[in-house]
Amino acid sequence: MKQLLLFFLLIACTAAFTQTNEWMVLRKRGVSVKTFFPGNFIAFQLNNYQWIEGNITAFRNDSIFLSQLRIQILYNAWGLPVRDTVNMGMLVYRINEIYALPLEQKGVTAFNNGSLLQVAGAGYIVLNAINSAILHDPFFSTVNLARIGIAAGVFMIGKTMQWNHPKKVILGKKYKLEAIKVDTTR
Repeated sequence: MKQLLLFFLLIACTAAFTQTNEWMVLRKRGVSVKTFFPGNFIAFQLNNYQWIEGNITAFRNDSIFLSQLRIQILYNAWGLPVRDTVNMGMLVYRINEIYALPLEQKGVTAFNNGSLLQVAGAGYIVLNAINSAILHDPFFSTVNLARIGIAAGVFMIGKTMQWNHPKKVILGKKYKLEAIKVDTTR
């Protein structure tokens, strides 16, 4: 019994020393936003604008080692969605080759990115044009122009929100990606 207890104690101690000494940090003006460790899934855009996604296997000398994966939803013979994963092998990229990272969406994006306002404004204009044609009313009457102007304004507010709502974080002055290495030799 003592030998079994000693065996489990040794296993627990070795698991405690398996922490990584290298990781990668995304910083926004010096404040850590996201941390990447080996085993995490990452997606990023290279300098040639190609998107790469995969599981991080290791970090060495400012390089990231990826097991490149492609995860997509397909439909089987019964029309049900199934997840399909394709493993494309091991790839190595330097951290300075990374151009952008996808921005994680928070909350319901239809309210944040202006798409709801764009659909409402354009839908009102189209519906107003159809009703004017059916009822033989003049589309460019003074009363109708005010309504169309308001709908166009709502559409433009949505478009401005879309321009100000980025889908990716471009690395540069504001965002920086840094490799952190802890020196374990004492």
